[in-house]
Amino acid sequence: MIERAIHTSYGGKRVALETELLQYIHDADDATYKQWLACADSSKPLCTTIWAEQSWQQALQWAYKNSDNQTEVVSGTHLTDDYYETRMPQIKLYLAMAGVRLAVALEYIFK
Repeated sequence: MIERAIHTSYGGKRVALETELLQYIHDADDATYKQWLACADSSKPLCTTIWAEQSWQQALQWAYKNSDNQTEVVSGTHLTDDYYETRMPQIKLYLAMAGVRLAVALEYIFK
């Protein structure tokens, strides 16, 4: 889906998508950052297990269900334009969120 987006929405230029994602990250407010980095256990600086669980739940909701949210997407399923259009905003959001989470994790690890 990312490859399709690069070719159909960004003129075949990966850097154009990267620039959009970076702008999305820079435009996020403090509340958004806090939500992205939220940790149920305040004694832990990172919540990688929680973040992985959130990613799994989002995949179940967005990636593995067709646009009608009733039929399952399995190998060989034809993905419609509607599926693509409804999923790309979620993909961009989670790529931006993952970038922020990775940056925080690396800063913590390498202080």
